[in-house]
Amino acid sequence: MKLIRTWDISSDAFFDYLEKKVSAEIKECTGRTIKPSSFSGFKYCKKNPSSGPDTNITIEKYVRGSIYQVTARSLQQTITNTFETKGEDGKLEVTMTSVISEYDRKKDAMSPLKRTFYSFAWHSRMARVMGNMYEDLLREKNHVPEPKPIPGTKGMKHLSKKLSGHVDA
Repeated sequence: MKLIRTWDISSDAFFDYLEKKVSAEIKECTGRTIKPSSFSGFKYCKKNPSSGPDTNITIEKYVRGSIYQVTARSLQQTITNTFETKGEDGKLEVTMTSVISEYDRKKDAMSPLKRTFYSFAWHSRMARVMGNMYEDLLREKNHVPEPKPIPGTKGMKHLSKKLSGHVDA
């Protein structure tokens, strides 16, 4: 599945943001500090906070200014997300491609209605990921602090994360 967005940010801003997020996740999961030049081929394990199965993460490819490809493997499925960029006229075209093993394996056996539903669900998830990235990038670009959470949303975010990990393809 593929999603393309054109953003009013620089390639450097996008990759600075990506490097900061990836480095923070690696530090949190392994306790190690990894330079972005060492991202390609790096593997680590992300523990599931709800004591479910862990996820093995492999950064397949990282070329600053061009591509970031990461594969997440759990007991249930394997997902490969790729972010490719092209800069044009002061804008950045970001293409996100997701390959979901269980969905791809089962989609031909699904009814058209079920296949459409799952396709819609995955595209919605991809759009949410890209939308959140763009909001963060705009906040950084415009030096706007992150908004304070609305009271009661912390529990809902936890519930949302918990439920999103249990969607079967």
